[in-house]
Amino acid sequence: MKKDWIMLAVVGAAFLGALAGDRFLLSGYGRSFEQLQRQWITTANKLATAKILHENLNHVRELVFENMAFDEKGGSVPHQQRFFEFLTTCVNDLKMELTAVEPLRPQTKGRIVTYAYNVELVGDFFSLGELCAKLENSRRIFTLETFEVRSAEKGGAASIRKGNDLLVTMKINTYRVNK
Repeated sequence: MKKDWIMLAVVGAAFLGALAGDRFLLSGYGRSFEQLQRQWITTANKLATAKILHENLNHVRELVFENMAFDEKGGSVPHQQRFFEFLTTCVNDLKMELTAVEPLRPQTKGRIVTYAYNVELVGDFFSLGELCAKLENSRRIFTLETFEVRSAEKGGAASIRKGNDLLVTMKINTYRVNK
């Protein structure tokens, strides 16, 4: 019987010791865990932001190098030819009609050469918006300096029936960085 009481006292003391240890020793772990979880979330967010920033900076670097005039690129396709290929591809994809492209004299300011083009095309509002989006998302650097939209009277009724009811005249600039 005495062994039972001793065993009960030992179990009771162990229980009280565990309870005291839980109260005094482990009470800070909950707060520490929450703090570690907040730090982990902050670190994960910063890592995701850094990854996005790294990808964007790599994209900008590629754009700059693609738009630079290197001497060793001598056998590559000329700047104007790339623009014409890009423009005709976009216009054909959007089922627009390219009526005129007039290259203007290049202008140099410091290391930057600006190539300007007067472009005239026939299309609808949707196609014009899509063309502007393609220019914006292109790997080339473009600026749309001026544009004028008016009703397409040249094509007559056939042009309007196809949905090409706008004559768009715009001045597009492309840029090249001299090394």
